[in-house]
Amino acid sequence: MLGEHRLPLGVWATDIVARAGLHPIINQHKQRDFADKESHRWLAGYEQACALAAAAPQVQIISVSDREGDVYEVFAEAARRAAAHEPAAQWVIRCCQKERSLQADPAQAGALKLAAQVAQSPVLGTVAFKMGGKTQTKKARGQTTQVERHGRLVTQEIRACQLHLKPPFRKGRRLPPVAIWAVSARELNPPAGQEPIDWLILTDLPVTTFAQAQDILEIYLARWEVEVFHRVLKTGCTVEELQLKAPARLLPALALYMIVAWRLLYLTKLGRDCPELPCDVVFEAAEWKALVTIAGGRQAVVNQPSLGVMIRLIAQHGGYLGRKGDGPPGPQVMWQGLRSLQNFALAWRAFGPPESS
Repeated sequence: MLGEHRLPLGVWATDIVARAGLHPIINQHKQRDFADKESHRWLAGYEQACALAAAAPQVQIISVSDREGDVYEVFAEAARRAAAHEPAAQWVIRCCQKERSLQADPAQAGALKLAAQVAQSPVLGTVAFKMGGKTQTKKARGQTTQVERHGRLVTQEIRACQLHLKPPFRKGRRLPPVAIWAVSARELNPPAGQEPIDWLILTDLPVTTFAQAQDILEIYLARWEVEVFHRVLKTGCTVEELQLKAPARLLPALALYMIVAWRLLYLTKLGRDCPELPCDVVFEAAEWKALVTIAGGRQAVVNQPSLGVMIRLIAQHGGYLGRKGDGPPGPQVMWQGLRSLQNFALAWRAFGPPESS
């Protein structure tokens, strides 16, 4: 759950899926009821966002999903809630089903598919940004290959339009047609041999201007913070190495580690956005006093450091060098530094001045 400027506010809800056996073949999968499919969890996740919207009616709640969340039932549920004036979250989802059918338009001879219709809409403007290079893993036809993505200056043209979707087939029930908005950001003139950086984002938020389209892209890009959260949970908290087998023991442990992962990201982000805050807004006296004593001696403990200074001191104990081009501390040096901080605070409470605790 992210606030403005991507500040992590906590974990509102979570769902743990344990797969049993192999997935059914595609033909059988299409005949199964939606409630029995794994994709149902995306509708459940959106309903949790709607519950948050009901609990915080003065706050705009936006549910953001990657391509796996491109599920028609989410669109339909949002439209139903809007028509019934029920509390509802807005949604922003990266498109996976680019060949979705649209409602027939009498003015057109042939019906276009979703992506083709967006491609025909007028260009609202262009954006440019620097993209770093990396090695990507691609899976196709059961084989995995490594693809080099070159770092470069990316220029994308932005398009947006409203679409009226034709409902897909669902066994035993009929889904209603829905109207959504789509934002396309496609790279112009990619280097030879490189796939264009191409994003197609779906939303129920109206997008009629270039500024609104940019806002939708920024909202979607904030979804990357979810990936960072899971990296901290898996690599920093090492939850995959837990030896607890019974759900009654495993689930509480996972819930506790989620709080730990959230707090680490909260400290990292808050230290970047609000470095001038006093550090005692999030750290106990034993924590900051032990750390500044190690850094500057006993005389340094009389001056409470700012949050930004405290974060950098913690990161230094996690391997952060603080060179000119290093940028602010990231999650990895923070989780390594926080482990040391807990030991420092424990020693300070045991051996430091009585008033320090």
